Amino acid sequence: MPLSRIPIQHSHTSIAHLPLTNQACIYPRKHLKQNPPHIHSQDGNAEGSGGDVRRGLGLAAVWVARNRFAVLDKSNVILVKDLKNEITKKITPPHAATDMIFNAGTGQLLLRSEDTMSLFDLQQKKVMAEATIIGVKYVVWSPDQQFVAMLSKHAITICNRKLKQLCTFHETIRVKSGAWDENGVFIYTTLNHIKFALLSGDNGEGFTAPSRGVPYTQVWQSNCRLAGEHCAAGAFDVAAQILNTQIGVVNFEPLRPLFLGTASATQTAVQGFATLPCMINAVHGNWQEAGPKNGIPITSVSLDSLLTRLQSAYQATTSGKFALSLSHFRQIILAIPLLVVEGKRELNDAQQLVSICKEYVTGISMELMRKDLPKSNLQEQLRVCELAAYFTHCNLQPMHLILTVCVMWSVMGDTW
Repeated sequence: MPLSRIPIQHSHTSIAHLPLTNQACIYPRKHLKQNPPHIHSQDGNAEGSGGDVRRGLGLAAVWVARNRFAVLDKSNVILVKDLKNEITKKITPPHAATDMIFNAGTGQLLLRSEDTMSLFDLQQKKVMAEATIIGVKYVVWSPDQQFVAMLSKHAITICNRKLKQLCTFHETIRVKSGAWDENGVFIYTTLNHIKFALLSGDNGEGFTAPSRGVPYTQVWQSNCRLAGEHCAAGAFDVAAQILNTQIGVVNFEPLRPLFLGTASATQTAVQGFATLPCMINAVHGNWQEAGPKNGIPITSVSLDSLLTRLQSAYQATTSGKFALSLSHFRQIILAIPLLVVEGKRELNDAQQLVSICKEYVTGISMELMRKDLPKSNLQEQLRVCELAAYFTHCNLQPMHLILTVCVMWSVMGDTW
């Protein structure tokens, strides 16, 4: 179906839609008698106006037949128009104070005056029924057109087809909207509740909308202090700024996998029903005292995990797998800035870990470079011996230091 855009000059707008022929009347709800708004009616079918937009003046408009709609003009006269926006009938309302019209089925209207709602027949031009109801803003008919709910600012009145009042419900806060379900129950909303009303006069709360909570990531970020905590909370920009200020990091690409892994480790996915997505839950690092406002994220980088990786690096070094051990030591160095420690003892352990990794990265890098150097002339052989000697000056574990000395003497012996 082709779509068309209608320029709307007023903010408070209502739409009277006729599903049978896909036609609509659009008008502002706010009464502007000094400068009345335009009435837009659009025929969505190929016949009639061919999809053209028709405009006119009026206070309200509703459909009264397949090809007729009624307009209440600024002089409080009801105009019945066809799809070409031509007037076919003029009717004076029974009450001079009529200021709004509502749909009431084919050939009929609900007229609102000061304190009266009138069921008016356009063919007979007479009032079929009346009810004393004050301040009606919206009218909602049941699917079978046998009952109508009239919504005021703080009240709902349900009547039958003859406008006999069946029940009235009063609310302390503003009524927003309502609709009938297939069982004859009227469901309506206030500013913060969803309620139901029965024809018998009973009503109750169907659902109380909870106040919107604060996302856990926002709570985390407000409580975080360290770069690792901000990284776990997903605030990568804050974590990067802290690392740049504290230790001068400018290239964050090597830290990218650690950032992503740390952030993803703070969430768990729980499978629910087969047709629904997983439920994502936050994992607090201080779950015992977190509460709704004091939570901080759990961090996947811990001192124990780094010490475990350090042992793996030691084993790789002992086995002569220098490329693997170098990778382990570098990963430890990259992870230490995201480490969250508790107490001075853990802080000293982390600082010692930095010193150990620095020595091993320096020594192993020289050893790997030495193995790749050519030995075609004396100058190159001297460079090889020099790197082997430098390796013995690194502060390594005693067993590894002995191995470096053995390697140095072996290289020296091969050279001389």
